[in-house]
Formats: sequence, C-alpha cells, structure tokens
Amino acid sequence: MSEAAYLGDRIHYRVTVPGLAAPLAVSVNNLQDGAGFALGAGVGVDWDAGAGLILGP
Repeated sequence: MSEAAYLGDRIHYRVTVPGLAAPLAVSVNNLQDGAGFALGAGVGVDWDAGAGLILGP
C-alpha cells in the first residue's frame, strides 16, 4: 500500500499491484476510528465481480 487518506467515515488507499502501470484506488468504510493499514504493508484486495468500475485516463 503506497498511500492512505483518512476522510472521517472512509479511508482511501492507493495499492501498488505488480504488473499494473498505476496503483489501484480503494475506498473502505472506516469502522475503527481511523485505524487502518500501515504504509508499505502488504494487503489483499478483492471485490464482487459486478462491483468494479474502470475509469478512463
């Protein structure tokens, strides 16, 4: 994980994935009062097949 931004009820992460030119942007509900992953931590990312959204450049 390369970046994190605490936004009150949500945390936005940038996750570096080998083979991708740009990091994934991930938004997660904050259920732990700002607690989250440490920068540089290895994390797993998954989602339901219909929940992905690809944005153009």
